[in-house]
Amino acid sequence: MTSRGYAVGMLISKPVRAVRSYTQQLVAPPHIAFPPLCPVREAEWANDWDPIRVWSASGFVEKDCVFTTPGEPAAIWVVTRLDPDRFSVEMVKVTPGVTVCRLTIQLEATENGSAPMSATATPVSVLRATNSWRGSRIPTMGRS
Repeated sequence: MTSRGYAVGMLISKPVRAVRSYTQQLVAPPHIAFPPLCPVREAEWANDWDPIRVWSASGFVEKDCVFTTPGEPAAIWVVTRLDPDRFSVEMVKVTPGVTVCRLTIQLEATENGSAPMSATATPVSVLRATNSWRGSRIPTMGRS
């Protein structure tokens, strides 16, 4: 330990991060559009959605639900916040040795019955070899 109490050899790095946000208009009210935002139910509407495994007491999305998706390397997702009454969910996606990304999704109710969906991804590079990762390599909202 050092005089400040830090472990000897600990590296503290400035994060290389970006924030990507978008809004999409869903053609269903939030009480219909929100439940399929689930690692199990997403397969009902997303043809390319194929999680490897889901750990869930209920069998559906819930706080602390964990799931993995294919890729090189496979990604590990953890649902960190779920508020179905407010139509919001937050999860963290860890792609080991590459990124850690917080994803927040919020649906709003409108008078016309549609649901604007706001999604924000905040990835941070954790590349092992270097920390020279640039914005062009920051993941999009995709699931890989």
